[in-house]
Amino acid sequence: MNLTDVAVRNVNKMGDMLSDARKVWEAQGCRILQAWSTFGPYDVVTLIDGPDDATVMKASALIAKQGNFRGITMPAVPLADFIASVK
Repeated sequence: MNLTDVAVRNVNKMGDMLSDARKVWEAQGCRILQAWSTFGPYDVVTLIDGPDDATVMKASALIAKQGNFRGITMPAVPLADFIASVK
């Protein structure tokens, strides 16, 4: 995720912003497994477990609607599963 200009101006309220985002994830049946603050092209990297890709994308859009974060969803599969699929 990337912080919006609004979030940057209110960065001292980051804990509240993340709490609000967590409520959206959980309301959509998703679970935050891990989250990191990062340097580079993304401000926050979050590992999410959800029922399916469409639900995770929907939750990401609802979080963006709050105005603090812009999400980038990247579905992932275990590396062993990918390797097995290309044999």
